[in-house]
Amino acid sequence: MIRISQIQLPVGHTKKQLESAICKKLRVSDNDIKSVKYSLVKMSLDARNKEKITYNYVVNVEVDNEAEILKA
Repeated sequence: MIRISQIQLPVGHTKKQLESAICKKLRVSDNDIKSVKYSLVKMSLDARNKEKITYNYVVNVEVDNEAEILKA
């Protein structure tokens, strides 16, 4: 299991955008999302800049080829 932190997304984001951000952090293509299972650990709202309010996520990710991803 891999823990990814500091995934920032705008307030009106979709589930697909979250999955895409996870793939980007893992440096895998969006087509490999079928092999990626994730669970939310923490979701917080960052409202320090009133014009750019974002959600910050911490997720645990399970992937099929974890050793390869950690090497990259």
